[in-house]
Amino acid sequence: MDNQPPYQEIPSGTPPPPPGSGFTYYPEHGAQGYPQPEPGYGPPPGYPPPGPGYGPPPGYPQPGPGFMPPPGYAPLGPTPVYAQPVGVYAPTMPDPGKGMAITGFVMGIVSVLLLCTFYGSFIDLIVGGLGITFSLMGRKSTTSRGLAIAGLVMSIIAVVISVVFVLIIIGIIAAAANTPQYNSNY
Repeated sequence: MDNQPPYQEIPSGTPPPPPGSGFTYYPEHGAQGYPQPEPGYGPPPGYPPPGPGYGPPPGYPQPGPGFMPPPGYAPLGPTPVYAQPVGVYAPTMPDPGKGMAITGFVMGIVSVLLLCTFYGSFIDLIVGGLGITFSLMGRKSTTSRGLAIAGLVMSIIAVVISVVFVLIIIGIIAAAANTPQYNSNY
């Protein structure tokens, strides 16, 4: 490898750009020392040249420039304007109770989750009541009626359990308040 020159000589023509300029030298067509490409591809050796191409089927005239209708049909006039079909697309109507149904469903989930905490049972009376109210108003929805019913069921269950839990706590506090205090001093 050490005995080969680093660059090949350019036969003739335009001199190459200076080294380090960032340009790549491509010789012009017809420069000395480079063969000229042939004008087109020919057939492979041993094969005949291709025919003239596809023409019209037998019995039909040679087509002229542009499109012409077949014999027996009138020539086309101006391009017809097509209108959109009427009544196919109807804009969506607003759903009056959808927001209430979703709010009632979310309040139902929150009220069920509040049952897991001690103080949540007291707050659950308010949240569950709001969930029942929103779910009842959301039942008018045409698309989210199922969410409203699910929110209503969860809110009612959570309120009933909360009422029972609050009554038990009130009963325990009342029973503890009525018990006599024992004096443990002897």
